[in-house]
Amino acid sequence: MAAQQSSVPSSEQLEGSLSYWTTVVNRWQNRWCVLKEDGYLYYYASKEKMKRAVHKGRIRLKRAILGPEEHEPDNISFTIVLEKQTYKFQASSEEEKEKWIKSLRETIQQFSRKGDKHDMKQSHIDTISEDEETASGTEGEDSEVDLLADCHGALLSMDDVVPRVSPLATVSSGEASVLSSVGGASPLFKLGLPGQVLMEDPDDVEVDQYSGVGSADQAVDDSLQNHRSMVLHVLSQLKLGMDLTKVSLPTFILEKRSHLEMYADLFSHPDLFLAISDAPTPEARMVAAVQFYLTTFHAGRNSDIAKKPYNPVLGEVFRCYVDAPGTSRVPLDQLSENILKTGPVPWAGYQSIQFLAEQVSHHPPISALYAECPDKGVYAFGSIQTKSRFLGLSVGVQNIGQLRIVLMGHNEEYIATLPSAYGRSILTVPWVELGGKCIIDCPQTGYSAHIEFHCKPLYGGKRHRVTTEIRRVKEKKPILKLDGEWNGILYTKLPNKTQETFVDTSKLTLVKKKIKKIEAQENNESHRVWCNVTKELMADNEKGASDAKHAVEERQRTIARQRKERGEEWRSEMFHLEVDQWIYNRPLNKRIAEIRES
Repeated sequence: MAAQQSSVPSSEQLEGSLSYWTTVVNRWQNRWCVLKEDGYLYYYASKEKMKRAVHKGRIRLKRAILGPEEHEPDNISFTIVLEKQTYKFQASSEEEKEKWIKSLRETIQQFSRKGDKHDMKQSHIDTISEDEETASGTEGEDSEVDLLADCHGALLSMDDVVPRVSPLATVSSGEASVLSSVGGASPLFKLGLPGQVLMEDPDDVEVDQYSGVGSADQAVDDSLQNHRSMVLHVLSQLKLGMDLTKVSLPTFILEKRSHLEMYADLFSHPDLFLAISDAPTPEARMVAAVQFYLTTFHAGRNSDIAKKPYNPVLGEVFRCYVDAPGTSRVPLDQLSENILKTGPVPWAGYQSIQFLAEQVSHHPPISALYAECPDKGVYAFGSIQTKSRFLGLSVGVQNIGQLRIVLMGHNEEYIATLPSAYGRSILTVPWVELGGKCIIDCPQTGYSAHIEFHCKPLYGGKRHRVTTEIRRVKEKKPILKLDGEWNGILYTKLPNKTQETFVDTSKLTLVKKKIKKIEAQENNESHRVWCNVTKELMADNEKGASDAKHAVEERQRTIARQRKERGEEWRSEMFHLEVDQWIYNRPLNKRIAEIRES
């Protein structure tokens, strides 16, 4: 929609034609807009109406949030966000948009600095829109206009079994069901175990109380509502594109665990991870890998409210193990005993999934992780760099890296990329969505899965949608199509246009991690590093939590300064860098080879 060139008369800061999205008729309409020196943006049905002083609405800019309209495909849209409403505008060109953005930002900063004892009472009363005058309300949640500052959720860095649902259906002509064999075969890689004599966990091991749904943060948290003014203050310091890893955030938005621990949530459904190796055919193993992958992300969210985990310090380590349903500790032969003792979590069981993560770089933030199950001959590894960016009306967290799963019994490797995360709705209830195209590829078999996490459109559409196509090498037609929600139900799309349940995440049991008690942990292990911060947060003592967090950060600065004075570089004792991938020094296959040679 064409807009007239804006002008700057002496009595106003800026005026001109803009397109305004009205919720009454759900479409763009032309408005003559005037940015006045009283700190309000007035808009009129036409320039003639403006001359007669008959305005359609006005927006009080004090403490407003300005940002691009990221759901629109063009670069000429922008939004003005207030506590209870979002206003969407379009300019005629990028140049015109930047002119408005600059003047609006200067006005917002000018009036936000001024004190007003009636702020809270007048902040919304003095903001009157044509939608309120004609429709007495704003758009509902489905249109997402209530996503007031979509920023907080991905201030997280991203910021986490009942019998498996088995959609036994023929997925292509002449094909036997590939899904019926997922998880149905005997383990193909075993070193041999004596009789099944049950043994208990070590005395210094406990169940991680934070793991899984039902933890302390599951209830709806109103602390963000109570600290809205502080959140707005933090947002006012941010600029578009700013790297959030360098921004110090208030403690009330912190999740009570380290980012390293969140990566362990990938293995909260251990039976699905182990089922990859159990599947008898390459096709079935790729389907099992997809099933595991698509069920990993919901496990990291303990509630619908998005919070930010602690930023791990350099050299911080998190160890745990997870027991798959139906497994137990049993006496081991000498070979198995040696493999377990030299592993990443020697106090775990031989049938357990052992997990280790270390923060191998602070700037940029990079976490290296490794997991294995010796009993199945399966291990996984990866290194992930997170880039958090302030995007105006949301915060985006890009996960740079790969997760690799190695099946020793099949001589196969599955390479998976990861989606980005976006935080939404800071001033209401923050929530997280995933977005981007990912792939799972097995070079040895030629099978691949193409996965797309769909961000919810501004108008209509569903949250958390994901689609997947599994293909054979050099074949365009997929052997299996999936559609659904990554934190809900995923369906197979069959050739006859019907669908069957592939997996229902709401019916999957999250298996809790087992960790050493804090007093038995090393000084650089996550729970010990952050124990004082967590203690104060649990007691709702924000000042105490802030002081404890500052103490952790200051201690790391001191260590880094001393290391620099000695001319030393920090080096990981457990991972090493190969090209652009951090590799665990003693993976399962390497240890087995060393032990057999000795």
